[in-house]
Amino acid sequence: MEISAFAQQLDHYFKQQAQQTEGVQAGNKHVFQACMEHLHSELDFDEKMILMDYHMCYSNALDGARNGNLDASQHWLEKAESLPDFDRPVLQRVVAVNKVPAVAYHLYREGQYDQAVELLRETIRTSGMLANDDGIDYLVWGQMEDYINIFRVYCTAKDHNKALQYAQSILKAVVHGQLTEGYVEGVSPTLLRAGTIDFISYASSDALVRLSKIGVLSGKALVKAVLEPIWSVEDWSNCPLSGYQQALTALRYWTEDNTPDFLEACTTLLPFMQQQSPIIQFFILEALVPILEAAQDTTTFKQMRMSIQQYMQQIGVDYYMLQHHSQLPFQFQAVSYS
Repeated sequence: MEISAFAQQLDHYFKQQAQQTEGVQAGNKHVFQACMEHLHSELDFDEKMILMDYHMCYSNALDGARNGNLDASQHWLEKAESLPDFDRPVLQRVVAVNKVPAVAYHLYREGQYDQAVELLRETIRTSGMLANDDGIDYLVWGQMEDYINIFRVYCTAKDHNKALQYAQSILKAVVHGQLTEGYVEGVSPTLLRAGTIDFISYASSDALVRLSKIGVLSGKALVKAVLEPIWSVEDWSNCPLSGYQQALTALRYWTEDNTPDFLEACTTLLPFMQQQSPIIQFFILEALVPILEAAQDTTTFKQMRMSIQQYMQQIGVDYYMLQHHSQLPFQFQAVSYS
């Protein structure tokens, strides 16, 4: 396709999206809410109240650890220990999937990364039992969230190799329903494929942004390292996110410096562009802008790049990427999005 024709399509796309302000979100709810909704008719009043007390304690413990107040976190963990135990295994598991992440985050803030990872693996197994044995299907996303938490632990520990392996394995699971032994396992591919939330955009953003901050890879090298195992899969029939295949195809051509096929792939992608995560859109536009700048007359490109700048602020592209990794030939006057 002629670049001028593509530029017209891109300009039309920006004008169509000008009134849209909402970005892509994962849309997931807390695992406790999912458990309570599923078990509601089976619980008596006392059981509901005790579960609510457990949830309050572990939520406060988690908030304390997140805010760096480990004394407050420890206080709420100890307070939870004074609550009555349950005899029913399913309720013991509901308590565990609230408790273990809170304890794991406390250990994480103390720098005990290996212990935190082991506890996260434990809660992944417990969530799997709630999903597969107790019929609480939504807990498959609790499992995936904790796999992302393991990935985050390795990012904080600056263990690039393990973080990259987890990023690749998480995306293979949510995009293609493929598990990876030793990394993402014990998750139901059937439940993943049946999911209705956009976990793909959420996982893609987390993987690319956090790995970029480790500083080992950036730009094309980062995109290829994270996404090549995903775009190399031939069968995309299990991918629930419209346009994700087209987005990764475009990025593959970008990493190969194949401009004609890159532009053709972008033409196919445009109807689905807004459905992709902001970071995926960022890399697509980062690749497009230099091509358009080189091909367009000054007036035409000047008008379009203002639209591009407004669009990237609109979708909330991570400011770290703009500041540290963007090769775009103009400056963004953007607020920080985190």
